[in-house]
Amino acid sequence: MANRIQLRRGTAAEWTSSNPVLGQGEPGVETDTGKIKFGDGVGTWTSRPYASKGDQGIPGVADDASVADLVATLGTDTQVALSATIATGIEDSEYLPATFAPQPVNSIIPIGTSFTEGNYGPGTSKPLGYQARGYFVWAEAFLGQRLKWVRNAGVPGNTTAMMLARIDADVIAYAPGWCLIEVGPNDATTNVTAATTQANIAAMVDKLTKAGIRAAVTTPTTTVAHTTGQRQAALAVGAWLRTWAQTQPNVVLADFASVWVNPADGAPVTNLADDGTHPSPDGAIALGKVLADALAPRVPAIRDLPVSNISTGNLLTNGMATGNVSGLATGFGVNGSGATPVHTASKVTRTDGIPGEWQQLAIGPGNVAGRTMNWPTISTGFVVGDVVEALVEWKRVAGAVVVYGTTQQFLQAKLIAIGGSAETVWCDRISSEKVWTAWPEGGVAKTPPLTIPAGTTSLVLQFTAQGVDTMTLQFGAAVVRKVT
Repeated sequence: MANRIQLRRGTAAEWTSSNPVLGQGEPGVETDTGKIKFGDGVGTWTSRPYASKGDQGIPGVADDASVADLVATLGTDTQVALSATIATGIEDSEYLPATFAPQPVNSIIPIGTSFTEGNYGPGTSKPLGYQARGYFVWAEAFLGQRLKWVRNAGVPGNTTAMMLARIDADVIAYAPGWCLIEVGPNDATTNVTAATTQANIAAMVDKLTKAGIRAAVTTPTTTVAHTTGQRQAALAVGAWLRTWAQTQPNVVLADFASVWVNPADGAPVTNLADDGTHPSPDGAIALGKVLADALAPRVPAIRDLPVSNISTGNLLTNGMATGNVSGLATGFGVNGSGATPVHTASKVTRTDGIPGEWQQLAIGPGNVAGRTMNWPTISTGFVVGDVVEALVEWKRVAGAVVVYGTTQQFLQAKLIAIGGSAETVWCDRISSEKVWTAWPEGGVAKTPPLTIPAGTTSLVLQFTAQGVDTMTLQFGAAVVRKVT
């Protein structure tokens, strides 16, 4: 749980009336004047001066300083924290800089190139499918969906100059807690100098900082088509970022280049870029892991899943996978039951400190067609026009994964509107995607919002492992809920 900074406060008259002795360095705020005093452990309130840069030792704060004056001297992180806590008793618009009004710390907008646009989702050309080739899709899964994705601000072909030109309208206007700047390969492709790229990144971060938005920045990626000089320019920006980010309290660095770049020639690592430029599913998983690892220590961990089948708001009757009927939780089913292909369902007690059981599905050998786990059908609790989404907690049990030749392979969660001819997909894929070599250990899958169409009679949640001969998966909590 995050620490909370709580300041003693009251009107000027209340302070004068009570006239307390504040502890050494303890602040007190007058809520009607915005002025602040610090205690020395001896003198009463009326004997202490208002905060000033003189005997208080607070550089840059004038005599009769207000809270806004004091806050303006603090670091960015402290300003954001104070704006959220002082707001309990003080109107932010009057006493704090407007740009540091409280922000939702777990909301984010990624801005970038086709790398980012290719995650798809709401606001893009494919609003009902989060893509297997999307690095942000995987980062969200690895983070347990703790970040609330406000919108996708990726634009194919964008350079950092183009991002800088639109960051006010496409990011800052939506006031997220975070912005991810995906630098991408396009500056190097168009022969923008490293110095210019660096200046554009710094200018975007400056805009975000002034707006009270934290920044995550990626190092540039390279392409197969890049010349040696272009790759060197991209790598020079990355080297600068590794040093510069350490001096920026508002910046988190996600070092994409550290896993993307071939040590020998600077090109993308084989199998990470399916077309020589954009991530394959393997590439997206690798980049998503880098981003998740960078953000995890800085974003509050929120388990956005139900804890009981009696929890309100879950349209699933058995979101906790309770019960055991021949190895399956009550109401669960597996598509394609029979001698061939082979699968075995069982219930496994959780050992991660969370009560309950995993629904386990051991697939294969001989499972060319894939296996699909089905949750209980949802027949009530929704009407046409409702917007719904699904989250599924899943993990892959350690052990061998055997794929079947070059048959298309994927892991995928779907929420299907039966009778309404509509579905929304986590980890969607394209026909050119074939062999996966990187199989993630698990996370939380989340489907894009689905507006229930006319004719829908029921909703079905599914999770599929396709094209694998041997794999063991486990499923924990799941929810299908309305989006408000």
